[in-house]
Amino acid sequence: MKRLSAGLAVVATVILLSAFALWASLEPQPATPTADQWDAARALIAGDYRKGDAVRIFPPWLREAAADLGAPAGHDEAMPDFDLTVPPDPMFAARYERLWVVTALDRPGPAAPDGAELELEETLDGGLTVQRYLLAASPIEVDLMERLPKARVERWVGDGKRRQCRWRGDKHDCRGKHWENVRVVHQEVAGSPRRCILLHPYPDGGRVSVVFGDVTLSAGLLIRAGFTLEAARNEAGSDATLTVAIDGDEVLSRREAKNGWTFEPSWVDTAARKGEKASISVEVFAEKEAFRDLCLDAFVLARAP
Repeated sequence: MKRLSAGLAVVATVILLSAFALWASLEPQPATPTADQWDAARALIAGDYRKGDAVRIFPPWLREAAADLGAPAGHDEAMPDFDLTVPPDPMFAARYERLWVVTALDRPGPAAPDGAELELEETLDGGLTVQRYLLAASPIEVDLMERLPKARVERWVGDGKRRQCRWRGDKHDCRGKHWENVRVVHQEVAGSPRRCILLHPYPDGGRVSVVFGDVTLSAGLLIRAGFTLEAARNEAGSDATLTVAIDGDEVLSRREAKNGWTFEPSWVDTAARKGEKASISVEVFAEKEAFRDLCLDAFVLARAP
C-alpha cells in the first residue's frame, strides 16, 4: 500500500508540473518591440547622445535592435559599439564615459556596472526601458587594440625568414592570403559578438607576432582571447598557444583548445614596474593552423579587474 501511495504521489506531481508548464506556455508573452518602438528609444538616446557614450541592449539576443537603433539623428558620427555579450562585458563599459541600457520585453535589466550612477530612466511603449548611467573612472590606461596601427607585426616559420607586415588602411598587410593580415574585427566569440584583434598562426608550425612598443606599465595586463565561432566549431587544425612577453621575457603562456567556446581572461601583474616604458609582444602558434582564427584584446589596467 505504501508503494502504491508513493507511486500515486509521483504521478500526481508529474500531472501538476505538466499542467503548470501548459498554463505558462499559454500565458500571453510580451511582444518583441516594433520598429516604431525602437525608433522611440533611438530618439530618446539621440536627444542627449554625446561622444564617449555606449549602448547595451538586453536581452542580448535582440541583435536586430542594434540595426533598428542605428546612428543617432543629427549626429555625423555613428553610435559606438553595442554590447550584446553574455554576460555583459565589463571591459566594454570601461572604454566609455556614459552607458545607455535599452531593456526590452518588460524584463529587469542587467546589473549596473560597478560604481555607475543612474542619471536617467524612462519606460516606453512596447516594454522598452531606457536608462543612462554615468560610469566610474575607467581602470584602462592603455587599450592595446587602439595601438595596433603603430605595432610591429611579423609572420615566420620556425627560425626561417620573417615576413614584415605593413599597416595599410585598416589592417597590417602581410602580403599573402587575406587570413594572414592582422586587424581589428567584430567576430562571434564564445557566443557573443566581440571587438578584438584577429590573429591566425602561419602554416607549417609558423607564428604571428604583434609587438606594442613604448607602453607605460601600470598595475598589470589583462589579456583575453578565444577562437572565433567558425574556428571553435571546426574540426580542422589543432590547439593553439598564446604567449605574451614584456621586454622579451615571457610572462604568460596559455593553450587555446581548438573547439574551445571561451573568451578567457589572464592577468599579468606588473605593479613592480609601474610607470616604466616597455615593449609588449603577443605571439600565436599552432601545429596545424587551419581555421585557427584567434580573437584577442589586451589592456594596461590601473587596478586588477
